Amino acid sequence: NDWSQTSKTYISIGQELSITNLQLAMSYCAIANGGYLMKPNIIKNISNNKNENIYTSEPNIIRQVISENNANFILESMKKVISYGTAKNLNLEGYNIGGKTGTAQKYINNSYSKNDFISSFASIFPINQPKYIIIISIDSPQYGYHWANQSAVPASREIIKKIIISNSNSI
Repeated sequence: NDWSQTSKTYISIGQELSITNLQLAMSYCAIANGGYLMKPNIIKNISNNKNENIYTSEPNIIRQVISENNANFILESMKKVISYGTAKNLNLEGYNIGGKTGTAQKYINNSYSKNDFISSFASIFPINQPKYIIIISIDSPQYGYHWANQSAVPASREIIKKIIISNSNSI
């Protein structure tokens, strides 16, 4: 009932929608794990001063939201975003990374701004055996850097490089 005459058009390109980064991360986790929406955990585990584990959170499936086949198709498409698409400037050849860029106009004073944006990049790494979901959102980047490939993708690249360096034996 709240949709306008243009809602179908705008929703198809991602406008008229609001989502938090946690909700976005949950959706990409579902893609990474074969289609299951998981309850997010803030704390993975707690150890005492003797390095003994005193708490470990357990995975909690909410429900299956897409089929495993569709999740795998999306993962393959996300690889192409890095290889040939809007995030090819990630420039980390030899590492299996997938991603999706997003550049959203801000809705200010009942219209979409021509100058204010939120640039985002969601990545799954490594894409063949997902271990990390990274969501980067930049609120109001300088115009000219408002495209996600000019702001959020380079920020993600630096984070992924640090993950690679700190986990060089396990990735």
